[in-house]
Amino acid sequence: PWRGIMSRAKPLNFSRSATNLKIDLSNLKSGDVKNRSVLFHLTEPVSAAGKCAIAVGAQGTGDNITTGEVSGIKINEDVSSLIFLQSCALPSGNQKSFFNVPNTFDSPDLLGWYEIVYEDGFKSIVPIQYGLNVLEWNAAHKTIGPVSEAVMASQGAYCYEADAIDCSANAQAGPVTSFAFEWVNPRFGQVVKEVNVHGSINYQALLPEFDTPLYKPMAGNAILLFAISKVKKQERIKPR
Repeated sequence: PWRGIMSRAKPLNFSRSATNLKIDLSNLKSGDVKNRSVLFHLTEPVSAAGKCAIAVGAQGTGDNITTGEVSGIKINEDVSSLIFLQSCALPSGNQKSFFNVPNTFDSPDLLGWYEIVYEDGFKSIVPIQYGLNVLEWNAAHKTIGPVSEAVMASQGAYCYEADAIDCSANAQAGPVTSFAFEWVNPRFGQVVKEVNVHGSINYQALLPEFDTPLYKPMAGNAILLFAISKVKKQERIKPR
């Protein structure tokens, strides 16, 4: 009873030729990308002055992307859900929850969050966490390999709440992988006005120590948002 409706994620601010954090998106495909019944539209380079994604920096140690927030991605729909097609720039951390029993939320590194803004001004916060709903853009070797390898790999090989999608224009020219993560609207009947993207600032990453959990600022990273698919309830067929 649901259908995906493609929606372009704007305003775009990151190009295929950018080299920030050693990201190489030259092999990113453009046009329609389909994951089961959900359709995304990746922007054509010509129509967007070479821009291909929204990039928001997760500020931390080392190199950083200075843009910490992108606002005003228009939705203007009473949606059932939004499906974000996203990746991150670099590998990050996702530690076992028993290292931080009082606060399992912060076991995976928090790269940032989506701020869902309703027409009536109410806001819903959706965290972007490494290993839960996002992995790095070139993680194909970890997500598409043999199951036996994935089972034995580190926790950075898993993305529990999102589907890995191959977005490579040429399979031989290096993988570009994105992750489709669905946020379900808890307020049916209320119009979602827009989405804002925020990066975390000096997030205290959890380090694996069996006796005492240790913390230090996470290394600089970035959220890459390629597209958003709006999912609306199918209209009821009216009998003639």
